[in-house]
Amino acid sequence: MKMKKTNIIWTIVVSILIATIITLTILLANARTANTELRNKLSLYQDYYKKAELLFDEIEDRAEVFFDTDRAADYLIARGKIKDNKFN
Repeated sequence: MKMKKTNIIWTIVVSILIATIITLTILLANARTANTELRNKLSLYQDYYKKAELLFDEIEDRAEVFFDTDRAADYLIARGKIKDNKFN
């Protein structure tokens, strides 16, 4: 009788461990997906920031036609990418 009780306890313990491993695997997969999305979002914002800094540097240098330059176009393209992406 004692042998059967021990086997039942081990079966329960092993079942709990297997369920825990499966749950953790699913959670890690979800975390990796979220991390990839955050990296993409961060990349967009870094590009936007760099383009904005270049444009503002040009404005500070008192360029008369700053909206007709390549830096302004790069800034507007980067800003558009952020607006087009719906991360919410």
